[in-house]
Amino acid sequence: MQSSASPINAQAPRKPPGLDPAILASFPTLRFKASAAAPECAGCLSDFAAGDALRLLTVCRHAFHTPCIDSWLRAHTTCPVCRSDLDAAPAPAPRHEDPAAVAVDVECDRRGGAG
Repeated sequence: MQSSASPINAQAPRKPPGLDPAILASFPTLRFKASAAAPECAGCLSDFAAGDALRLLTVCRHAFHTPCIDSWLRAHTTCPVCRSDLDAAPAPAPRHEDPAAVAVDVECDRRGGAG
């Protein structure tokens, strides 16, 4: 007797883990500007230093060293700090005339401000 059910191993292909590389690339990168109280990267727990390359997650406004967050997002689709879903279309990148303005926003976020 033949079964009309599909074989067990004929399931739909699984989505690979992690964030789509196009979404990851859409998050802006910036250089950290030195400040009196340097926030730390939640990925490696090191303080940000002047000139460090950071990636800003525009959905929740958390920033990380670029290699730290890129490594995390190759296996996950959420922010490691607040668990915001990053798999949807990202919010538009902030528009600042002065790149230092972004560093100030990141510093405020890390001190417990919005985000």
